[in-house]
Amino acid sequence: MPSKFPLPILDIKYRSRQLSYRRSQISNWLSYEQSQLKEEVELRKSQGETVEEQYIATRVADLEKEAARQDKDALAQYGMLEGSDPRVAPLRRALAIWGLNADAIGVLSIHGTSTAANEENETRIWNDIFTSIGRSSGNACPIVAQKSLLGHAKGGAAAWQMAGLIQYINSGIIPGNRNNEYVVTERNHVLF
Repeated sequence: MPSKFPLPILDIKYRSRQLSYRRSQISNWLSYEQSQLKEEVELRKSQGETVEEQYIATRVADLEKEAARQDKDALAQYGMLEGSDPRVAPLRRALAIWGLNADAIGVLSIHGTSTAANEENETRIWNDIFTSIGRSSGNACPIVAQKSLLGHAKGGAAAWQMAGLIQYINSGIIPGNRNNEYVVTERNHVLF
């Protein structure tokens, strides 16, 4: 169930602060464990035991490996938001990684089937997605469905869509949709 209030994990400043704090904890943990190992070795030597250098090297390597694992987990949690709160939709999480939100989406390139039923259904789905991830009311998003012009390219469809998106970015022009006779908006989010 979506959260009524914005979750802190979506705030890039919060995540940066948490990652720095977690890395500080990991560094402190590693220093503490290394000092514990040093004390152990000194104690064993003071009791007349022989402590092999390979034993020490292996223990140090294990500690460093564990610290690296903990750092990787912290980066996944606070950087890439892996395993994040299930109340955060994947698209919202992907945008938050870069400090963006739903309002940052400037155009959608949808698969579309060039049928009236699908175009209505697919745009309704995007309207629902935008609503659930917090797009501001009244912030319409243009949608381009290239399939009506290009046909069904099977494997090449995604490449064609990406090429189209790159053209929109480079030219600043978002093309219309061939079979679109009028624009329907719902909750003032989606523009088709």
